Amino acid sequence: MSKNNKKNIKKNFISLYDKYHESIYRFLRFRVSEDEIAQDLTSETFTKAWDSVATSDTQYPSNERAYLYKIANNLLIDYYRSAQKNREVNIDNADVFVQLASTQTKDVEQSVGDRLDISKNMDSVFMMLQGLSELTVQAITLKYVEDMSNAEIAQILGKSEGAVRTIISRGLAELRNKLDTAD
Repeated sequence: MSKNNKKNIKKNFISLYDKYHESIYRFLRFRVSEDEIAQDLTSETFTKAWDSVATSDTQYPSNERAYLYKIANNLLIDYYRSAQKNREVNIDNADVFVQLASTQTKDVEQSVGDRLDISKNMDSVFMMLQGLSELTVQAITLKYVEDMSNAEIAQILGKSEGAVRTIISRGLAELRNKLDTAD
């Protein structure tokens, strides 16, 4: 690899890091209970990205954002497998789910939003989220917290766009049903 190419790779990586570090950290922090773990996983995400490009002549994939989230998601899966922990929803970020539920326009989604009241139902929201599958919570998080398109989410989760739409729709419908039965 030429010296100029190494400089370009380093410059591009620094730009990539600056652009996506906070959002990758936020995604991981939302999924783990401890800040230090999220920081470690974020660092490892960028280390793996660097290693994959710096050790070869290849460039980053055209969708750098999805590439980084895919690495972060895989590291998160590995973390939970190795730690053999149950998934936890971070209570500090509950308002995000309340906001996502209340800002939807479809009937099912609107019903969820209309029924959530952050001050009265916060405990119920966490119980309901914990009942959703890991995949569903990840898809909803990427869609409404990270503001990703279904195509980007599909790339990250290794699913089709249609499957992502279905996962999100069914997850929000599950939340609605849980709200209905909570009354």
